[in-house]
Order: sequence, then structure tokens, then C-alpha cells
Amino acid sequence: LNATADAIYGSILLRSPSAREAATLAGLYKQVADGRPSGSEDVAADWAILSCFAVASSLEAVFY
Repeated sequence: LNATADAIYGSILLRSPSAREAATLAGLYKQVADGRPSGSEDVAADWAILSCFAVASSLEAVFY
């Protein structure tokens, strides 16, 4: 999860996420997994899409 979070932040904000930001995205993964059927293959894809949206719609990204 941390490598993907780093890639998302690097692509959108051109920087690495802080430890707190990476932990927040990791927490989002658990929330996405809890909302999907057990063993669903869509969890990682759903999490990546939602993480991209969360980072890209942040105030920092809007004014970057």
C-alpha cells in the first residue's frame, strides 16, 4: 500500500506522502475492503481509484 500511495502522491503532487498521509490511505484501504464482498478482486482497484480522487481533490492539488 505504501508503494502505491507514494506513486499516487508522486504523480499528482510531485512529492512523497508524509507518514500520516500514507497511513490515511492505508486506512482507506481497510474501509474499502470492509465495504466489498469477502475475497473481492475489486478492492485494490477501487482503493486506487478512490485514493487518486482523494489526493487529486485535496486543497493542495487544487492550488498547485
